[in-house]
Amino acid sequence: MVDRRKCTTKAGYARNLAGSAAEQSNRKARSLHYQLHAAKFPHHRDLIHSDWAENPLVKNCIEQLATASFVDQANNLIFIGGTGTGKTHLAIALAVSAIHLGRRVRFYNAVNLVNQLEKEK
Repeated sequence: MVDRRKCTTKAGYARNLAGSAAEQSNRKARSLHYQLHAAKFPHHRDLIHSDWAENPLVKNCIEQLATASFVDQANNLIFIGGTGTGKTHLAIALAVSAIHLGRRVRFYNAVNLVNQLEKEK
């Protein structure tokens, strides 16, 4: 936050304001990097590089899920499909989108989650 009283000229105020914007941008980038690391994804995936021509999923539906509005409504997503159909890819891509929207995310695969819950009994 820029304190205008400490700036004696308009140029000084503008310079401090620009520095503050750069600082906020830097904070946002560091926070994004931290959240992506804290989510513990096995690998990075996003929707930007999705090839919609070869994907059987409806692009508009996936883009709506990428807004993370289902979280506000307390709904769950469950991906069902055979091996190699892209369930994990899609889950990670939607989670990365949620992080970019300011949400906190943690990735678990089902086996590790069940093992962890068993251990905590």
